[in-house]
Amino acid sequence: QRMEYKPSIGSIVFGFIFLLVGLGVSGFFFSNDVSLFLLLFGFAFAAVGFFIIKSALNPIVFDKTVGFFWKGRKTPSMVADISELKVATKLDDIYGIQVIKEYIRSSNKGKDTSYYSYEINLILNSGERLNVVDYGNANAILKDASRISKFLNTPVLVEPN
Repeated sequence: QRMEYKPSIGSIVFGFIFLLVGLGVSGFFFSNDVSLFLLLFGFAFAAVGFFIIKSALNPIVFDKTVGFFWKGRKTPSMVADISELKVATKLDDIYGIQVIKEYIRSSNKGKDTSYYSYEINLILNSGERLNVVDYGNANAILKDASRISKFLNTPVLVEPN
């Protein structure tokens, strides 16, 4: 009656790497009275790590008992109006499960990095899309989309290629 996403070990480890490196850099430079810029850089790195961990641990829930999908610690029963939740919808409003692939390209100091990112979105009867999850493993995203589809008895809509 309820399906909840659990964060992958990889996403939590990735966040902790950012957090620990950032705190380590900040601590080293703070104790050695070096540039304020480097100290702030370390704190920014740590903040990114904290955000990654916090996002990974944020619940993503499909609950047939209450009839809702939501992301976050605040549940539909905790609010007077569902619009108070950042990401939530009635399960009956879900038309299908969309899987899309995005090509991500970034450049840092002349070094180009590119990869594919995959995401699962809920397509609502209104045509609106709600993001469920994003990650870099095509096989895993297709398995997850299939699980959600079976749980909700809705079609999976896969973007070509």
